[in-house]
Amino acid sequence: MARQAAEKAVKAIGYALEERKVLGHSVRKRIQQYSTRVPSLEDLLPSARMLDLYYVPTRYPNGLPGGIGRDAFTKKHAIEGLDASEQFLGVARKVRARWNSASS
Repeated sequence: MARQAAEKAVKAIGYALEERKVLGHSVRKRIQQYSTRVPSLEDLLPSARMLDLYYVPTRYPNGLPGGIGRDAFTKKHAIEGLDASEQFLGVARKVRARWNSASS
């Protein structure tokens, strides 16, 4: 869920930047696409890479050979994911605030 929150936050940034279509699930690719217009996203690239690794194994029961996500991921992974998603949400809030003030 933390990974999906980060994905949705970065997609929201894309829409705030007036992108017409924001497709795909890679947080890293969206950051690379938008970081020239939102430089603070560049700092989140390591977190994006980490979160992208969570995409398949946390969503699909057969995403890990010989096990399921809850057996492979620890509390530490969960905390790292939550911390990362909070950073993405923070950047999205700042972009929204700038967008709202610019459209006022």
